[in-house]
Amino acid sequence: DDDGNTADAAVGLDARADATPDAALDAALDAAPDAAAPDAAPNDAASPDASADASVPPATLRVLFIGNSYTAGNQLATLVATVAQSAGATELQTQAITPGGARLQDHYATPSTLTTIQTGGWDVVVLQGQSYEALIDPAGFHAGAANLAAEIVAAGAVPMWFETWARAPGHALYSETWSGGSPAAMQAGLRSAYGQAATDNGGVVAPVGDAWEVSLANTPS
Repeated sequence: DDDGNTADAAVGLDARADATPDAALDAALDAAPDAAAPDAAPNDAASPDASADASVPPATLRVLFIGNSYTAGNQLATLVATVAQSAGATELQTQAITPGGARLQDHYATPSTLTTIQTGGWDVVVLQGQSYEALIDPAGFHAGAANLAAEIVAAGAVPMWFETWARAPGHALYSETWSGGSPAAMQAGLRSAYGQAATDNGGVVAPVGDAWEVSLANTPS
């Protein structure tokens, strides 16, 4: 589980699973090919057809997912590849590293994870932190984000920041000051933290948590 709480994982993964493919995953798929495009820019710059060439997505995109149960749930890496295939988009070749409850710094401290980043020939590496580490330990979150992003960029890939989602209304965590006291405040904090990670370290945000928020507002039951 993301934080060792089975009930929380059930709320986060099963009760809300239907929202993910339709919104957040599409956002991630839309963003990834564009983020990888700069790799081709130097060679295309001298070509008269450079603008046209740059708009064509690659035939294959290699994507590494790094997270915990929030990524492992519903076999997200495979699901994203399947959505891309059904849409006739770029073929995705995926791999996932998802130990339960892992924080970004835990991943950075794992030699096998760093080796996978460095040697996998990835185009995009998706980073999902422990569900609320960005709020309860912002310094640790941003340190882990910076360390992993540096490895990803050095390996020639683009970081993609998997924004997590707030707990359900009435959850015990809302008694904690750092949570913001409500789902809306908690989501705003997560949105800000993941956005800041992208600003500081490059890459793009996959607004998964925002997609949950919209979906639940539209279909509260």
